[in-house]
Amino acid sequence: MLASDACKGFVSNRDKAVKQGADWVTAQRATLLLTDKRIVCGKWEIPLDIIVEAHLITFSSLFSSGQVLKIGTAEGDFYQFGMEKNPEWTRQAALPLTLEKGPSIHPLVKTLFWVILLGYLIYSFF
Repeated sequence: MLASDACKGFVSNRDKAVKQGADWVTAQRATLLLTDKRIVCGKWEIPLDIIVEAHLITFSSLFSSGQVLKIGTAEGDFYQFGMEKNPEWTRQAALPLTLEKGPSIHPLVKTLFWVILLGYLIYSFF
């Protein structure tokens, strides 16, 4: 096993942009495993030799950061797997990845939010 993580994933018959939406509400929850021959996630087994493109998109939000593994296969299936940020995926060499940065909240906005929240909590208790 080269990499693993808990994830939410879905499959589609067309390439979709990585974004929030209904696909994630009904996404399969499972452990995503990468071996030297395949990717396994719940009921899906994807041989590495049918993967024609693989992108690892990192993002950060107000409360967390994560990554989405986006895969296209020669069979015309498109998978997206959302998970917490995990360096195992960038260190492995079995699956060639295109690394991308997704949308993120500016660090100043994030810091300002937490300062305001902390100030409000202190004000509320004293």
